[in-house]
Amino acid sequence: MSMSIELTLESLQNACKDILSIYNESSSDHRKKFLPKEARLFLERVFEKKQSLNSKERDAIAKKCGLTPLQVRVWFINKRMRTK
Repeated sequence: MSMSIELTLESLQNACKDILSIYNESSSDHRKKFLPKEARLFLERVFEKKQSLNSKERDAIAKKCGLTPLQVRVWFINKRMRTK
């Protein structure tokens, strides 16, 4: 095996381990987590103006709302699906 293939295989194995550890940590607590009312209202106002965000916008909104960029991203994806 060449060096680049070995590194790729090793990085894939590490990524899989990371994903499994995150899954195992979160699987013990499956309760739905609700966003704070202020954050939800802010996200609604932003969505009225713009239905899709780029990563910089998402990061700024997440910081302002006290959320993670992933939470903001998922909220926008779900909101777009609900409004179809």
